[in-house]
Amino acid sequence: MKILTFGDIHTNHQRIDEAKKYINDVDKIVFLGDYVDDFDVHPIMSLITLEKLISLKKEFPDKVVLLYGNHDMSYKYVSMRCSGWNSITEGFTKPVYENNKDLFDYFFVCDKWIWSHAGVTQSWFDKFMDPKKSFQDNIEDMTWNYFNEAGQARGGGSDYPSPVWSDKSELLADQLINPHFNQIVGHTPQLTIHSVEEDSFPVLIFCDTIRGDKSILYWEDGEYRRIAHGKEL
Repeated sequence: MKILTFGDIHTNHQRIDEAKKYINDVDKIVFLGDYVDDFDVHPIMSLITLEKLISLKKEFPDKVVLLYGNHDMSYKYVSMRCSGWNSITEGFTKPVYENNKDLFDYFFVCDKWIWSHAGVTQSWFDKFMDPKKSFQDNIEDMTWNYFNEAGQARGGGSDYPSPVWSDKSELLADQLINPHFNQIVGHTPQLTIHSVEEDSFPVLIFCDTIRGDKSILYWEDGEYRRIAHGKEL
């Protein structure tokens, strides 16, 4: 399977146009969440970006995967508010999230790889998942409150930072190793696509490059490489 991954967008709706250029070259395009909020633009841009993204999903429902980020969760549910939260954006976006909730997921799983916004920590897995079930069977039963957990690194107090809130430092310190899954995440800003690969440990790939070089990740059957902004596959 050929999968293209885009990290956080934060109202940069041109990323959606970029994704559409690749739509016939891959099997899936995964967006890792955080579609709204930017300190430098009007809140209406959050609505424009969200509606444009949903339109892409509806046009290519089997190819486009939309994952929740902590910014998306902050507007969809009464939960811990992210930095940059404001009531104007809430008024614009909350109805859109609610009316299109069936288009969004918390995870995408392929082989022994997990895509999520912030990454699955071992402590969160042990707290909320049944080890006797497959990962896919576990997540089918989950509701939003399983993800309303932020650790100290992100302004919360939970000992179980969730896959939409876990900071890079928390993920590295508490990496999911049992079961053994490689992970692809956004959430923590990077200058470029960054992978952490250590012997006997799962691979972690960080893809939030919107404030960096805007590179994206191309994954094919467990092999992966960075694609520079605007370049061909």
